[in-house]
Amino acid sequence: MVNLDQGTAFRLNGTARLMWALAAEGRTAEEIAAELAGCLPATPARLRGDAEALLDELTAAALLEPIGEQP
Repeated sequence: MVNLDQGTAFRLNGTARLMWALAAEGRTAEEIAAELAGCLPATPARLRGDAEALLDELTAAALLEPIGEQP
């Protein structure tokens, strides 16, 4: 993922790519964790924390915009 305006780039691992795909559908960190809990060897709490961290990082890098936020 690249933000050309800011010159930032991210390389996502397999789990992060799954989280990104769900986030792009408008899912929350909690919903992402619940969706992935059945197919990944991690606890829902760990997945939720990882999803929150990823969403925060991508939002800070202007690669993701929270739903409902006004520009």
